[in-house]
Amino acid sequence: MEETFVRVEGDKILVKTPYDRKFIEKLKKAFTDSERSYDQKLWRISYTQENHQLIEKMVQDHFFNTEEKLVIFKCM
Repeated sequence: MEETFVRVEGDKILVKTPYDRKFIEKLKKAFTDSERSYDQKLWRISYTQENHQLIEKMVQDHFFNTEEKLVIFKCM
């Protein structure tokens, strides 16, 4: 798997993940155009504590919470 990280540098949160279209769509919905930018294969998000907590949760949920979930159907 490609390197994946979320870290703070100055007033930016740097985010590196493997390319995933669905994750990018979620990221773009969660952060405004003025809060985010992309270059050199890194997302840069304006630092706030809320933004930091949100992007960490998004990366964790999308890339690392891969446990299978049991789905039970009730047949009638």
